[in-house]
Amino acid sequence: MPINPRRTLALSALLSISCGQASGQPPELASPELAVVDRLTVDNDLTPPEVSLTSPVEGAIVTGTVILQASATDDTSIARVEFYMGTQLIGSDTTAPYEAAWKTWSGGNGPVVFSAKAFDTSGNMAESTPVNVTSATPGLASYDEALGAPACTPLETGCDSGGLLWGTGPGAGELHPPNTLASSCPDLLPGGTQAAPSLDRLIVSTTSGTLQAGKRVRVQAIVWAPLGGERLDLYSATEAASPSWVYLTTVSLASTGRHNLSASYVLPAGGPQALRGVLRSGGGPASCNTTASSADHDDLVFAVGSEPDTTPPTVSLVAPTGGAVLRNNQVLTASAVDDYDVARVELYAGSTLLGTLGASGQLGWNTRTVANGAYTLTAVAYDTAGLSSTSTPIQVTVDNDYSPPIVSITSPTSGASFSDSVFVSVSASDDRQVQSVTFFLNGNSLGTDTVAPFETVFSTRKYPGGSYQLTALASDGTNFATSSPVQVWINTP
Repeated sequence: MPINPRRTLALSALLSISCGQASGQPPELASPELAVVDRLTVDNDLTPPEVSLTSPVEGAIVTGTVILQASATDDTSIARVEFYMGTQLIGSDTTAPYEAAWKTWSGGNGPVVFSAKAFDTSGNMAESTPVNVTSATPGLASYDEALGAPACTPLETGCDSGGLLWGTGPGAGELHPPNTLASSCPDLLPGGTQAAPSLDRLIVSTTSGTLQAGKRVRVQAIVWAPLGGERLDLYSATEAASPSWVYLTTVSLASTGRHNLSASYVLPAGGPQALRGVLRSGGGPASCNTTASSADHDDLVFAVGSEPDTTPPTVSLVAPTGGAVLRNNQVLTASAVDDYDVARVELYAGSTLLGTLGASGQLGWNTRTVANGAYTLTAVAYDTAGLSSTSTPIQVTVDNDYSPPIVSITSPTSGASFSDSVFVSVSASDDRQVQSVTFFLNGNSLGTDTVAPFETVFSTRKYPGGSYQLTALASDGTNFATSSPVQVWINTP
């Protein structure tokens, strides 16, 4: 008879008592008696919990961050509920309501299967019915079996590989290796993401609007560098179906660890287009590197439109500010933005071109090349389609000092003779302000005075006897003037 897992049992034994007989005869058995020895309770929990996923529901379209919810019950107590995407553990919760968060970027767009496992305090486990949903986050790539790489099919503001490139090589965390078009370029020396250089994520995006030919786009690459000194080479191809790779740039890494690298380039015409990143250790740039000691190659495919550029750039003069008085050399700063790309920025004083910048930057202007007076400064920005716009004008005044000071030595007089100390006095004036007077004896500085009356004293004891020339140099901060020399005699004791 089977034993109920939860039933109190009485353990008993049959006792037989023998009675003695005459010698040579077998003992005579008495009637058996039933004796209760002990009682115990068998209380094994063999009943698994019941669990079901309540959110998301079957067939749902999910975007962004998805909150998974589960209902779990048990005849004793629930210890925890685990949430899975396929066979990957997403999270665990020990208290009701049981929830876990999943970010769609970690798995990319496309079909996703969620499930939950419930465990009771006795270790019994039950698994929910799988729930099939579709991840459809705008701008998030899905793996394209035909291309062999992550791809964003709809035209979006950008394309993000999400978690599809995480890791490097087969058996080292990377899904669908090698993630290059038509599996054309395998990774070199694949290994774990902490042991070998790993290009884990590629993102291409615009500052506004969708990906269009002629637009400057930003490229972000999240990489793992276990060695330091790794390099990321970037390439583009106008036709993903038959790529011809064009070198874009190389970004060098100076340290180990996780890095978020960035670059930019202008999208050519054509599409769907492809971006390739090659994170290598050693070797030189190559779209399919076979000379590096290790390399992770990954591609990202995205749609590119061909809408015409009809919006001119916007531009502003950042410095100087309106009403500023400018003297000598000044720095002019401008900034321009465009939904496609800024070709150049021209800076003007009135109708005179002062110089040309890129999308933003600074230009030095020597205001002494123009006459004093009022000027109107503007910046004109042009985009790659030839559209232009002009900044708000800024009124400034150029006020350079072109007149040097007037300076003369008033004491001592020429021909004076000294055998101890010499007191030198200078008269200096300027149409603005004298800032300093420097005294010289035979061209050697005796010191500088910045406050009128301009004076100095020096001892003759360290000079040999003879004739000397005293001069003074006055400065107004821009212009300089030197006095007429005064001849003096030093008499050695």
